[in-house]
Amino acid sequence: MASSSKKPKDENKKKKKKDKSNRTAPKETKKPEKKASSPQKSNKPKAKPDNKRKRKEKIEENGGVEGEEATVCRFPMNRIKRIIKSEDSSLAISQDVVFLVNKATEMFLEKFSKDGYKCSVKDRKKSLSYKHLATVAHERKRYDFLSDYVPQKIKAEDALKEMNSTETWEG
Repeated sequence: MASSSKKPKDENKKKKKKDKSNRTAPKETKKPEKKASSPQKSNKPKAKPDNKRKRKEKIEENGGVEGEEATVCRFPMNRIKRIIKSEDSSLAISQDVVFLVNKATEMFLEKFSKDGYKCSVKDRKKSLSYKHLATVAHERKRYDFLSDYVPQKIKAEDALKEMNSTETWEG
């Protein structure tokens, strides 16, 4: 009886070996075919073209203007339209108006950040910080409207002294 119980197990093992050999056979035959059809190809990855470099070259060729890409805005048009409509929801706004507001915002932020960077260079710093933007907002007449939104940082002690001095003058 012991021999009869071992017999089916041996048959199962043989079947499994046959199944494994059938599985690997097609893979082995496919590999040599691929090598034979393209013997000169290398396995090195292809170098992708640097799109940023090409775009910069195109801009330089055109004299600094990108053409169609110059009309693309940095800020989402729908968000700008929503901000404008938040003031007066009955106002009808054309796409041209939204585009112009978008471009004006871009230009303003570029000028403001450049002025802030000039301030940081005067301060002998390599990076732009809040302090530099606040200084620009308070020193230049052009940015007077930002003085309340970009206040200069002061120490708590100085602020308390200033508050106490204003209370004594009023009281």
